[in-house]
Amino acid sequence: GLRGLVMFSDPIERTRADGAAIFPGHFGTIYQAGGALHLGRGTKRTLAVLPDGLVFSARAAQKIRAQEQGHRYAEQQLIAWGARPPRAGERPAEWLACALSDAHVRPLRHPGCLRYAWPLGTTRSERASVLIKLRSAPYPKRDSA
Repeated sequence: GLRGLVMFSDPIERTRADGAAIFPGHFGTIYQAGGALHLGRGTKRTLAVLPDGLVFSARAAQKIRAQEQGHRYAEQQLIAWGARPPRAGERPAEWLACALSDAHVRPLRHPGCLRYAWPLGTTRSERASVLIKLRSAPYPKRDSA
């Protein structure tokens, strides 16, 4: 049966290319209020941020490189931001590298989303018996500065 739940919150603000904030970041306040365990951060990665502040996902980029189902939609996202369409016979990975630059995609080094977990069980004893290998940490808070 189900032994626990894991949730992530993204505390990193997103901005458009002009600097206007579109997402203030999410610290998992509701998870904290519900008594979830804070288990540190997820995986660090570099995000590709479009000029409108939305993220061009690593999965979308992989669809283009491998020409998988959905690659045309991902290509159209970049073309809408100024990338030229792929040329016949052009290697998808080479087109992608140029398209990301032409579309003014910005790299954003992300330290990892905040990880929260709840052990499940109908009794306190059952919940206590759920093995969580990561060590619980103090709740993170938004910097008020």
